[in-house]
Amino acid sequence: MRFGEACALRWRDRIDGDPMRSLHVHSSYSTRRKAEGETKTGGVRKMPEHPTLTRILNEWRLSGWAGFWGHAPPMMT
Repeated sequence: MRFGEACALRWRDRIDGDPMRSLHVHSSYSTRRKAEGETKTGGVRKMPEHPTLTRILNEWRLSGWAGFWGHAPPMMT
């Protein structure tokens, strides 16, 4: 995954799957333009979420987010 694609991810971009979760990669953030837009190739894809990343994100969502931002994370759809 490219840096800009990772920067553009939201909680709602995590997709439950069998046997593992995946990330819905559909946009990219440009640090030069400071704006979100299409991916470099214009494509949309699902990328498997590594089990370690799943554990880290789940823990962050349950405890770290509220401690850092001062409110609950947005709901996942």
